Amino acid sequence: MEELGNEKHRVIYGDALEALTTLPNNSIDLIFADPPYNIGKNFNGHKDKWATEDDYLKFKLYR
Repeated sequence: MEELGNEKHRVIYGDALEALTTLPNNSIDLIFADPPYNIGKNFNGHKDKWATEDDYLKFKLYR
């Protein structure tokens, strides 16, 4: 997990579920999760849906 920021703002790059456990309760104003989410949404002509969950995980883990 990698963190960038200052005393007011922080960017955490890592596994969201792991990172959230490190934060105090009621301390988050915004969470930005970067797509693709593998739900079939159309992003500028690219439909974000892989044939299998395994294909999606390979894309996310090995790109």
